[in-house]
Amino acid sequence: MQDIETRIGKWLEEVREEYIRDVIEEVDIPSVSVLGEGEYPFGEECARMFDHMEQVLKRYGFPFRNHEYYCGSL
Repeated sequence: MQDIETRIGKWLEEVREEYIRDVIEEVDIPSVSVLGEGEYPFGEECARMFDHMEQVLKRYGFPFRNHEYYCGSL
């Protein structure tokens, strides 16, 4: 188990600055839910946040699936 914790810790150190930038970008998106707008059940800003998270997770190598903007899964 310690090997996994060591690898995760090392990875976090490697991506720390990039991760901080990603979080700042996400916080800047006003993702407050509103009644559905077109294809987005929780509004365009929530969809924009969802798209940003998807892009970030895929860049970090996590498989991601969008379930019609209701939720996502790895």
